[in-house]
Amino acid sequence: MNWIDTLNHLIEYLEEHLDEKISPRQVELITGCQYNVFQRAFSYIAGITINEYLRRRKLSEAVYDLQVSNAKVIDVAVKYGYESSDAFCVAFKKQHGITPIEAKQPNSILKSYPRLVFSLSIAGGSAMKYQVVEKGEMKVVGVLGDVNQGLWGQVKSDGTLEELESYGMDHSSLGLCWGYDEDGKNTYMVAVQPLKNIEVNPRYETYVIPAASWLIFKSVGPLFPTLQETWKRIYGEFLPSNQYKQNPDIVTVEKYYGNDTEKEDYTVEIWIPIML
Repeated sequence: MNWIDTLNHLIEYLEEHLDEKISPRQVELITGCQYNVFQRAFSYIAGITINEYLRRRKLSEAVYDLQVSNAKVIDVAVKYGYESSDAFCVAFKKQHGITPIEAKQPNSILKSYPRLVFSLSIAGGSAMKYQVVEKGEMKVVGVLGDVNQGLWGQVKSDGTLEELESYGMDHSSLGLCWGYDEDGKNTYMVAVQPLKNIEVNPRYETYVIPAASWLIFKSVGPLFPTLQETWKRIYGEFLPSNQYKQNPDIVTVEKYYGNDTEKEDYTVEIWIPIML
């Protein structure tokens, strides 16, 4: 089964289980890789996380239950995994702009997100430069959080990043990503590799990246959208067409060179741990 067939098989599974809790193990069996690794790949290829895709699809399907089957709001909420009608109503209004009760009325205007279908497109015509590098273990210090909740903006605005960089071996900063958990949280650490014997503020977390083999890619250009496009090519083109396998037990790393992210030659290294 090729990568496109695998993705469509996964979507078929998700669509058939919209009213059930998705099994991470079943996702692993379909895709052939660990759940947290695939969640990250899916988000770059599809442009949204698996959890967000499921949320949109459930709230799209809920309209049918409300309008055609005339089901009670609480019954529809429970069917699609919401613990209360209030939580369902908030999510429903956020997507559709109206409440579930209003959606039952004739001529109401709603928003539907159709199921994803992956198809082959012509890509990979331009070369991707990379290195395979062996690195020993590396101690880093920094701040843990959810990158989707504005972690980078927070550490830049409150002076944390500036303080961290004062401990660093060079003028770079690191982003460590553990991938998405079952609840869709993307645990991330903004960090630096500190100078030896330097005294670090105890409020910062310490983490040791284990010794590993790494695929290293460079993203060169304004941070947005260059970094996102590079990640998308890694998971959408490079890894499916090569024999390297990502090590799911080790974090992925982004290494940022400086803070002028608008530069035309702004550089970020992407480190993917691999099993050799």
